[in-house]
Amino acid sequence: MKISCNVEGNNILVMCDAYTPKGDPIPTNNRNKAVKIFDHPNVKAEEPWCY
Repeated sequence: MKISCNVEGNNILVMCDAYTPKGDPIPTNNRNKAVKIFDHPNVKAEEPWCY
């Protein structure tokens, strides 16, 4: 069974990375940390719960 994670209605989710002027991710830039996790081969091999 596949579950849709889409919410109903006219909604937009905006995600962005934030970096310092030197190019380092700011401490609250969780997307930078997430990329390291989601790019791991074991994680890429998993089937997502929702689309």
